[in-house]
Amino acid sequence: MGKRIYNICLLLVLAGSTLYAQQNIPTNLYLVNPVIYNPASASNIDGFAIYADYRHQWVGLKGAPEYFKFGAYGTFSQNMGLGINASGFKNGMLSNNELNLSFAYKINFSDNYYLSMGLSYGVYRFGINRKDFPVESSTDPTANSSLFDRTFFKTGFGLGLVAGNLQFDFAVPELSDQSKKTFFSSTYTYLSYDIRNLPGQWMLTPSAGYRRYYNTASYFDLGLTTSWQETVWLQVGYRTGSNVFCSAGISMERFIIAFSYEAPSTVLSSISGGSNEISVVYRFIRFSKENAAFSFIRPNGSRGKR
Repeated sequence: MGKRIYNICLLLVLAGSTLYAQQNIPTNLYLVNPVIYNPASASNIDGFAIYADYRHQWVGLKGAPEYFKFGAYGTFSQNMGLGINASGFKNGMLSNNELNLSFAYKINFSDNYYLSMGLSYGVYRFGINRKDFPVESSTDPTANSSLFDRTFFKTGFGLGLVAGNLQFDFAVPELSDQSKKTFFSSTYTYLSYDIRNLPGQWMLTPSAGYRRYYNTASYFDLGLTTSWQETVWLQVGYRTGSNVFCSAGISMERFIIAFSYEAPSTVLSSISGGSNEISVVYRFIRFSKENAAFSFIRPNGSRGKR
């Protein structure tokens, strides 16, 4: 009887965790790495870039989600770009590993006015971390079953529009997902506007983002970013669910590093120290007099030429 109860509890825990694991992990550093969500961003850099992003959710809570992603993207012609990324996700006993390829095409209307379109195709595998099981359950047939070791395929789509100081992104990271047998299981929308020519070479960028996830809560973000000489920046924001976050970063010609801290919600404040995220980017830019300077908060070079 005890083993049956354990099996039932395990099934319930994994079933609930599986839904969470397949969602796109919220990132507060979208300005640094837009390609994480939107495959269309792969065509917006004049050159090549590699990046790594790590997020630890709900620090202090045992078995809390951890997420790591690294990849590369760049252009091989004036209008076309390619990208590749791999990611790993761990949430308690559940793990998820993913590999994605993306292709992007950019239509230039005029200087600083263009439309980008992108497609992605990926494979991911999720399963259970058997090493995290209690010793007494190591011989349990459910714990050693391959029932939860599954491999699925998915496709994604993205659009990016830059019109002067305005940027609009719309992405469907899971346009079709074999595991959910559905379309448009998640979407991401982002809008920002640069307020330039402020005293002291400062710039303000208000932004708004909306994330909709399959069969779970959706999130709405409001943010305000201030940057000095497009090199050092600070961002504060609010996410529905009583989450406040702040981010900061610095750009050193080709190298970018950024850090974000997200305060825990009211429910988790007594057991968690919040969530941390760090992102690093290195750019192999095709330098010229026209594109030698790139904005930190637009590291893809789409806007922000000084």
